[in-house]
Amino acid sequence: MAYGQRMTDTEAPPGRALIDRRIGANVRAALAWRGMFAHRLIALLSLSSAAVSRRLAGIVPFTAAEIVIVAGLVDVPVGDLIERDPWAPPAATEAPDPN
Repeated sequence: MAYGQRMTDTEAPPGRALIDRRIGANVRAALAWRGMFAHRLIALLSLSSAAVSRRLAGIVPFTAAEIVIVAGLVDVPVGDLIERDPWAPPAATEAPDPN
């Protein structure tokens, strides 16, 4: 979007799409880590398979309530789903955990 242009209601602010994709990727990783498939989310969230697919792809954001429900399903803290990929190795700039 160029300077001075107004954002429409259907456009996500810059960076939002990246966050939505990261959350979708984190949910996919958590499901895989638990050996679960998307059909569990379809039933649990009472959404269509297309709606779940759009959330997992980051096209449509998960709601806060959906994130809490997913975190309970996969038994991980909510923060693990909304932060950078918690299953990725630490970045070179991060100090290793001494414990």
